[in-house]
Amino acid sequence: MTRLRRAPKLPSEPDASALAKQTHRLVCNDLRWVYRRKEAVVLLDQLMTRRQVSVDFALPADIAPLAQTRQGAPVRYAPLFLLRKAPSRFTRFDLRDEKGAALAMPTRSENGRLAGQVLLHAARQVLGRKLSSAVSVDLEAIAHAYPPHSRGLAAAFTENGSSRERRLLIGDDEFLALVWELADSSILSIPFVQDEGLRRIIKLSYDAPIADLAYDPTRYRYGFRGYSLVFDLPFIGARNYHFELECPPGMEIMEAGFVDASEPKLLRVARSFSRQLHFYSDETLKSRKALVHVDLRVSGDGFLGGAALAGILVAISVTACWAFAGELRESTTAAPSLLMLFPGLVANYLARPAHHLTQVLLANARRVVLASGAIAFIAAARLAVISQSQPAAECTLKWEFGGLAIIAWLLALVLIIARDKRVPRPFTARRDFRRRARAAEAQIEVVQGPFSSPSSSER
Repeated sequence: MTRLRRAPKLPSEPDASALAKQTHRLVCNDLRWVYRRKEAVVLLDQLMTRRQVSVDFALPADIAPLAQTRQGAPVRYAPLFLLRKAPSRFTRFDLRDEKGAALAMPTRSENGRLAGQVLLHAARQVLGRKLSSAVSVDLEAIAHAYPPHSRGLAAAFTENGSSRERRLLIGDDEFLALVWELADSSILSIPFVQDEGLRRIIKLSYDAPIADLAYDPTRYRYGFRGYSLVFDLPFIGARNYHFELECPPGMEIMEAGFVDASEPKLLRVARSFSRQLHFYSDETLKSRKALVHVDLRVSGDGFLGGAALAGILVAISVTACWAFAGELRESTTAAPSLLMLFPGLVANYLARPAHHLTQVLLANARRVVLASGAIAFIAAARLAVISQSQPAAECTLKWEFGGLAIIAWLLALVLIIARDKRVPRPFTARRDFRRRARAAEAQIEVVQGPFSSPSSSER
C-alpha cells in the first residue's frame, strides 16, 4: 500500500508577502538551485498523453523557513512547477517524492493566491513603492482567472496606460512577461521540512489531452499521412533539462525539434526513426518555456508491411484463378479452394487488434485488409461449388474472378501506398508550430529545412 505523506501540519499559514518574495526570486531570478528537470511524455491513445515532470533540486541555504510544524521543525517552500490553467483538461494528478511517497497537491485557490502575491511583489519592485488599489485588483484578477478570460484581462492591463504607474509597469519587459506567464499558468509551491535533506527529487504526473491524431478518417486512418504533435512546456528552467517521448508499439518518430520559446531559438533537431525521443540541453538556466514539435508515423515494419504483402498475395491468388479458369471449371478436388483460404486467413490474422492507438489510427487500413481477406474467401467459396455435376463455364469464371482480381489489386494498391507514403505534412506542422508559439507569447521563426517542404499544402 502506498504511504501518503501529507503536507507538513503547520500551526499557521506562512506570511503571504514573504512567500511571494521568495517565490519571485527562485522562479524569476536565479534557477541554479534546480539541478535537473526531466519531462517524460507517453502517448496513451489518440486523444491523451501521460506526462511526468521530475525536478532534482536543493534550496539555497539563505532561503529562510516561513513556517514550522507542530513539532517545531522549520518548513521551507520550493516553487517547482508551473502548470497551465486548465482544470477541466488535466486529470489524474500524482505528486511523489524520491522515496515514492505521495505528497499532497496545493489547491487551485492556494496557487491563485500565490500567483497574485508574486505579481504584486514584482510590481512593487518595478515601482519601488506601494501599488494603488486599482492596479492591485487588476493583477490579482489576472492571477485568479482562467484562460481565455485571464488573457483578456492581461491584454486589457497591458493596453491601459491611463496613469504613470501603469505606464511604468507596462514599460518593463520582464514584468510584462511575468503577467502573461501567470495569466496562462499557476505556480505550485511545495512545502518541505528541512531535516528531510537538502537534495530532493519530486515527481508530478498527470494526464494531458492532445489534438485528435485521427481526426481525418479519409487520409489519416488509412496510414497515408503522418501525425504532427506540438507539446507546450510551460517551465523548463534548470541547469540541465531532459525531454523524453515514448511511442506505443507500431509507431515511430521521424523528426522532432526543441525550441526555446523565451529567446527564441531552435535548440535541437533530431531524426530518430525509433519509438523513443530524447532531448538534452544545458542551455536552459535562463529559459522559461519551450515547445517540442514531433512528427510521428506508423511503422512500416509492423502492420502496414505485413498488410501490403497479404493484399498482394490475395491479388496474385485471385489473378491466378482468372488465368487458369479453363482448368478450374472442371476441377473435382478441394485443393484450389483450400489454397485460396490461406491468403484470406493471413489477411484476417493481420487485422487483429493491436495497441489501441495504432488500432484507431489505422482503422480504415484494417478494414481494407479485412476486405482483401473477404475477396479470398469469396473466391474459395466459388471454387468449392464447382463439381462434375455442376461444372462452371469458362467465360463465367473469367468474368467472376476477373472482377474479384480487379478489386483485390485495388485494395492491395491502397495498402502499398499506405506502406510507402507515411510522412507528416511539414507545412501544416510549421503553421501549427507558429500558432502555438504565438499563443505562448514567443515570436519564433522556424528555420527552413527540418519542418518545411515546398510541395506541402495546408491541412
